[in-house]
Amino acid sequence: MGRSPRPPLGVALGFFEMQVSSYQILSREASRFVAHILPFAEIALGLLLLIGWQLRVWATLITLIIAGFFASVVRAYAMGLQINCGCFAKPEPLDGMTVLRDGALLLLAVLMTVFVYIEARKPHPWTAAAPEQTI
Repeated sequence: MGRSPRPPLGVALGFFEMQVSSYQILSREASRFVAHILPFAEIALGLLLLIGWQLRVWATLITLIIAGFFASVVRAYAMGLQINCGCFAKPEPLDGMTVLRDGALLLLAVLMTVFVYIEARKPHPWTAAAPEQTI
């Protein structure tokens, strides 16, 4: 039907390991560890954001992770590495548009975290004190 089947999980993680190591930041063992942990950690963090439990903690952590991704992309772009970005599980070259897109995503993550902290200062509507009654 024109669609190629997805590779088995082990093969996909192996391809992701090659993409992580192409950034030339981590050792081979560290690249393997990151490639095998990161996809599942991203899913778990996304679910924790959706649930809304401890939102400030998870929003901050996700913003820091995205900042690390952005720093890696900027570094690779500045070094002129001709690599596959590895972003969004599709093959795409690392170019200026990739850097701009990742910068925009970082900005959105920072805004999300700031808004989470602002909202945390407000009383929750269900626990807000009842208005005082005058007699």
